[in-house]
Amino acid sequence: MANQAKGNQIGSITDLKTSCYAAGLRGEAYQLVDELQHALDSLKWGTEVNQQLIAEIRQKAPLAPWLQLKDKERVSDMGRL
Repeated sequence: MANQAKGNQIGSITDLKTSCYAAGLRGEAYQLVDELQHALDSLKWGTEVNQQLIAEIRQKAPLAPWLQLKDKERVSDMGRL
């Protein structure tokens, strides 16, 4: 279960990085590269992600509109953006 939570953190950071690029927040996206690496390393080495930095960036970057479509199974479920 703990590894699933870490895996979800990897996806969450990846989505946030995508949202930063979409919002033109390139500096913040670049900061997330290191945090993504920490999240990946945590699976094997127990490194920690800077949760405070993640939260600060999350407040700045609106969710990229297309990310809400990624979990849809059918095109008909997507609706319109």
